[in-house]
Amino acid sequence: RNLESIIIPKFIYFIGDYAFRRCEKLKSILFSNESSISSIEMDAFAFCSSLESIIIPKFVQSIKKYAFYGCNELKSIIFL
Repeated sequence: RNLESIIIPKFIYFIGDYAFRRCEKLKSILFSNESSISSIEMDAFAFCSSLESIIIPKFVQSIKKYAFYGCNELKSIIFL
């Protein structure tokens, strides 16, 4: 719950259900430039109430239901 930023390394292929749910201080998520991530699963970032923006890597093929639910400060999502 006290995470403020996350760097997702290149060998992560998906972000699982509820992985960062309720990380209320999380403001930024950075993906490696060589990211292989293909899926952001259900509720992965739900209720990350401080999250303001995220850049989705080009290889992401699916974003599951409620992945960003309750992210009330989320102002931008950029898809590469």
